[in-house]
Amino acid sequence: MTKLKNLTGQKTKMSANTKSAEDKVRTQHSFRLEQTVKLTPLASTVRTAVTSRSAYSSVEQNNPAASNLVESHRNVALRPRRLNQNLLDLYKAEIDNLEKENRYLKAKIEKLNKRLEPYERDMSELEQINDIKKAYLENMVQSSVLGEKLNCTRQNINRLRREHKLIAVNGKNGNYFPTWQIDQSGHLYGFIDKVISTIGADNQWTQIQFFHTPSSLLDEMSPINYLAKNDANYDLVVKAAEHYNEQSY
Repeated sequence: MTKLKNLTGQKTKMSANTKSAEDKVRTQHSFRLEQTVKLTPLASTVRTAVTSRSAYSSVEQNNPAASNLVESHRNVALRPRRLNQNLLDLYKAEIDNLEKENRYLKAKIEKLNKRLEPYERDMSELEQINDIKKAYLENMVQSSVLGEKLNCTRQNINRLRREHKLIAVNGKNGNYFPTWQIDQSGHLYGFIDKVISTIGADNQWTQIQFFHTPSSLLDEMSPINYLAKNDANYDLVVKAAEHYNEQSY
């Protein structure tokens, strides 16, 4: 009886020793896992933690701290990827905003260009008109020179201008007179006052433009070229002025 009790006691002691050994092994495995996770670099840590998860699943079940540590390092490894994705989303949003702003600015520029088109046309036409005026002024003289051609004083020339019997335009240095108002015999054409009256006394440049414009009534010639003919009909020139005036309105 005493021997049986001794055997039972030894068996119980062996079981206790076996359980103690198993606990010791389990503790050592958990400690190794923690040391591996703590001491290895980040990439190696995650790789070790992932492989260790299957190898030490039983250890993790008995050691929640080790399991949490593995998950924590997994999250650390994934954090740069999440940060990169966030930056990428921010860049894409910024690009979208810039593209929208660019489209808005292009549309605004197109609207402004359309609004500027009439002004640009007006400016272009004005430049052309100024060039034409300069060309016309080259064939004009001042009152003193015209007086010499008509054998009269400058005062007489200015009197004829005020009476609307001479075409004149105002320039930088006073009034300028076209020389084509004088016929081949050196006399002033007698119908000039009728042309001025027809087109308008205040429309001096229009009067000059008329004399440079070809007319169907004058065989498609300008009044200046038509008057150079020996058989020019002055009444036709006046009718051409009336026709020109009607077309201008």
